[in-house]
Amino acid sequence: MENPAAEAQGGAGIQAAQFLVDQGADVLITVRCGQNAADIFG
Repeated sequence: MENPAAEAQGGAGIQAAQFLVDQGADVLITVRCGQNAADIFG
């Protein structure tokens, strides 16, 4: 999937996380995830 928040100045992690949830993603593979983005996933 293309990350629509890749060029965001702030809150990119939250935007990307919400995009994945909205798309119905079941799996996220990442080196690290910020706390605010992690909170989106529950």
